[in-house]
Amino acid sequence: MPEIQTKGEAAEFDVGPLRGKIAESCGTMKRFADKMGVSEAVMSSRIRGKTAWTRKDVAKAAGILGLYEKPEELIRVFFPKNS
Repeated sequence: MPEIQTKGEAAEFDVGPLRGKIAESCGTMKRFADKMGVSEAVMSSRIRGKTAWTRKDVAKAAGILGLYEKPEELIRVFFPKNS
């Protein structure tokens, strides 16, 4: 399962809600990666858990996905209960 890096520790998380929000907000992973300023390969690596998400990554993604105005959804997408 993919990881979110927090203070040097990694935590697993379910990517289903994130993938859904990316599709809803950006249409494709490529568009999301472009908006994040990384290649599609880098973003795929993050989504698949090969590369950890940093707090900065999460903050930028939250802005792109319109999650700052919806804190409950931000938590659901990046910090689901099964993490």
